[in-house]
Amino acid sequence: MTKDKNELRAALRAARWAAAQNNAKAMLDLLAHFRNHIVPELKARAGHVAGYAAMGQEINALPVMEIFSNHGLSLCLPVVAHEDAPLIFRAYQIGDKLQPNYMYKIPEPPTDRPVVVPDIVLVPLLGFDRAGNRIGYGKGYYDRTLAHLRAKRDQDNGRAQVAVTAIGLAYNEQEVEQITAEPHDQPLNIIVTPREVIYCPPR
Repeated sequence: MTKDKNELRAALRAARWAAAQNNAKAMLDLLAHFRNHIVPELKARAGHVAGYAAMGQEINALPVMEIFSNHGLSLCLPVVAHEDAPLIFRAYQIGDKLQPNYMYKIPEPPTDRPVVVPDIVLVPLLGFDRAGNRIGYGKGYYDRTLAHLRAKRDQDNGRAQVAVTAIGLAYNEQEVEQITAEPHDQPLNIIVTPREVIYCPPR
C-alpha cells in the first residue's frame, strides 16, 4: 500500500460515508445477494450466525441477520471480554435488549445470555481487496477472534470442525486494489457488496 495505514483508514472512512449517503438502493441490493445466494448456500452447514451492532456508517448487519433467522439459524452478537482477547459471542434474538460495552459503548447482549460458537461471522470493515484481505480499525479484535475460531477442534469426536465462514459487508467504494497482509491478519472467505458477491480464494 502506498499510503500510511492511518491515512488510508481516513480515506476509506470518507469513501464509506459518501457511499452510504449517495446510494439509497445499496442495502436492498446487498440483502438480495444474501436471500438469493449466501443463505441458500450456507444454511445447511451453519447453526449460529454472528452479526454486529453497526456503528457510524458501517453497513447495518441486522437486516442480514434477520434473513438468516428467517431460515432457522440462531443468532449471536460479539462481546468484548478483554482488550487483548478474542471476542466471545452471546446468543441474541431480534428485538432483544442490549447493553453498552464497558470499553467502547457498543451494544452487546447481557451477561445472562449463553455463550455460543458461531459458524458464520459477519465482519464490519473499512477496506478490502479481492484476495479477502481487510482493513479494520487497528485493534485486531476480528483477527484474534477468527484465528481463535479457526483453530478450534470438536472435542467430542476429535475431528476438525467445519471452518468458520467470515463474510465482510462493504460498499463497493471500500475496495482497495491490494492490501499487504501481515502474519496475524485473518482473511475473509466472502465479501458482499451491493454490486456483487466476491468469493475469496482459499488459503
